[in-house]
Amino acid sequence: MPRAERLTLYAAIALCLVMALRAGQPPAAAAALGRADDEPVPARVATCDVYDLMEKLVVGERFEATRRAEEERTRQRLKPLEDEIAALESQLKLDDPDDPAAQARARDYQKRRNDYSLLRGQAQQDFNDFVARQYVEAYDKVRAAAAKVAERRRFTHVIASRHADRAITATDPERLVESFLGRPVAVAPEGSDITEDVMKELGQP
Repeated sequence: MPRAERLTLYAAIALCLVMALRAGQPPAAAAALGRADDEPVPARVATCDVYDLMEKLVVGERFEATRRAEEERTRQRLKPLEDEIAALESQLKLDDPDDPAAQARARDYQKRRNDYSLLRGQAQQDFNDFVARQYVEAYDKVRAAAAKVAERRRFTHVIASRHADRAITATDPERLVESFLGRPVAVAPEGSDITEDVMKELGQP
């Protein structure tokens, strides 16, 4: 067989093999065969109302139960000093202001009120930090669920955005700016919002 004919035959066989391999692969793999290794995968962008899902988690029973427990722990932390202050107040109402012992109790009372103010401020800050950690945990859960949904539906990116058609009710300028910034996506194709699917992934009703 002439050399030119052999080359043509080999080329035809190679082409058939490539076509057979592509036919047996999933679409993503077949598409990859037609791209260079350094060519980026085409982006498919989804949107998800991450903020709404976070809020639903934080006000849900599991998060609320732990928050109530933390509130009770904070109350118990303050109660001994509150009881001491209340007892001193009751005693001071009966004391003679000129009595040195009463004057000492008055100074002790003032000191304990100052201590209580500091302790209450610290307790409030600790509780705020606890709630902040709940929001971070909720965000992590929503993000993980969004990643699973995106993988199943073959989205490469998920943008956290309030629904563009969700009414803005804020009137304070600062809150208005927050509302605008929370809606980075003004227009998106139908079917690209995965909020409902992510909610199901989280087990939310």
